[in-house]
Amino acid sequence: MNSTIKPKKKHLSCGHYDYNFSKGRCKSCASLNYTPIKRVSDKRMEEEFSNDNRSSLIADLDRIVSLYVRIKDADPKGYNDCFTCNDRLHYKQLTNGHFIQRSESGLRFDVIHNCRPQCYKCNNLHETNTKPFADKLEAEQAGIVDYLIEQSRQITKLSISDLKELRIAMQEKLRIALSKLK
Repeated sequence: MNSTIKPKKKHLSCGHYDYNFSKGRCKSCASLNYTPIKRVSDKRMEEEFSNDNRSSLIADLDRIVSLYVRIKDADPKGYNDCFTCNDRLHYKQLTNGHFIQRSESGLRFDVIHNCRPQCYKCNNLHETNTKPFADKLEAEQAGIVDYLIEQSRQITKLSISDLKELRIAMQEKLRIALSKLK
């Protein structure tokens, strides 16, 4: 009864027949499965998964937003005007032009203020000359250019849940816009 020798346990939670080392596990299972290195690698795997998931969500949103911007004001046959040069083109010949570039994540998906349909030529010229785009935006709504520039200075990183919610909302808007086309 007063022996210092501990009997072996038959039913450890790890399934081994050994002494109880920690929380119902044998020494080897407790050491292998629950080391800080394991926890760090699990976190790294979660981050990598969330980054992949994040990038695929952003790619989906880019595609959905681009299509929505090109279709939302199109006529029933799918023709829309280029925002800067007013050429009337089919939505498949237009692009989604951003006044503030897409790298500014806070305005990347802002279809109300920042995104407009543009022909390929105007969208490529916009990279070097933003004045025509800015003038048209100001004609639509006074002070919008200053507002967008101020908003672009804000650091924004949308969470994965925000991206998922935005994707659902934009898919619904796109579905409604597509229903107008013949």
